[in-house]
Amino acid sequence: PYTTLFRSLVRDRETSGTAGMDRTIKTSTAMFLAGSTVYMALLWGFRAHIFHSLYGDKFATYDSWPLLAAGLIPISQCLSNVAGAALGAIEKPERGFHADTWSAIFAIVVGIPLAWWLGVGGALLGIALTYTLMGLLTYWFYRQSAQQAQMPMTSAPAAVPGPPSWTDAQ
Repeated sequence: PYTTLFRSLVRDRETSGTAGMDRTIKTSTAMFLAGSTVYMALLWGFRAHIFHSLYGDKFATYDSWPLLAAGLIPISQCLSNVAGAALGAIEKPERGFHADTWSAIFAIVVGIPLAWWLGVGGALLGIALTYTLMGLLTYWFYRQSAQQAQMPMTSAPAAVPGPPSWTDAQ
């Protein structure tokens, strides 16, 4: 899906500019959110059956809010995946690295204490929050880069002299 999305965004950039990319970003994010929400609803709806079938009720204590936090992870990844592909399509992947770096710092500062205090559920919640922040930052960096790419040049580029021709030597 990522490669297909990336190619679509590159094609949109070449044909329609960032306006075309924005349509693809909205559509792709909505589709990924819908699929992830259905996954979470099914996971939550069948949680007792899943835990009983897979673990024989050994981990039944995790079939409440820790499972809900695990279901939030794909939802929280939607925007970061789509915006990351958009940054690659406008040839600004270093901006994605900046978003990833800030998210890693957030994971250390917030995610590790959540795991310490709340155990497995806190770790899962920390992951979901980190991906949410990563998505918001990646999208913000995309919007910044897209706006800079649309800004008109303030002055005409200087003419660069070419090599002398044989007819100029007369």
